[in-house]
Amino acid sequence: ILNGGLKGALSLATAGELELSEAAEIASTALNAFRKDNLSVSNAADILAGAANSSATSVREMRYSLAAASAVASSVGVSFKDTATAIAVFAQNGLKGSDAGTSLKTMLMNLQPTTKAQKEEFKELGLVTKDGASKFYDAKGKLKSMADVAGILRNSMKGMSDAQRQASMR
Repeated sequence: ILNGGLKGALSLATAGELELSEAAEIASTALNAFRKDNLSVSNAADILAGAANSSATSVREMRYSLAAASAVASSVGVSFKDTATAIAVFAQNGLKGSDAGTSLKTMLMNLQPTTKAQKEEFKELGLVTKDGASKFYDAKGKLKSMADVAGILRNSMKGMSDAQRQASMR
């Protein structure tokens, strides 16, 4: 309350048409999972409400997306803002709630090829550097921004048919 938590939770509850307890739980998930971002409840509320309002999802649906994706997203260095934005983009493309979170989590876990088949596919798509590292990471091994990741994927698959793109994304 003293640090603005109640005000942020009330703001999120209003924006998301939620009960205060739901809003507080959603904000708590964000703050706990994304500690490195040093978020306040008000910051988290603004990011969530903004992402939901600019897309085809709701704060309530984002709750389920975050529950599925936040631990992995945070552990690989994706910021809360990038995570919320990715979830909003997924929603704009028909993927919402826990399906969006699970899809984001799966995508993040597969940006580093581990099997022989994945490594070959990454090479075919031009997703590796000259030294064999994944292009999704910078020279220090830090995951690039979600915008950069999306651009790399878009460029690697331009000119492909739907069938080819689907086969590559298996």
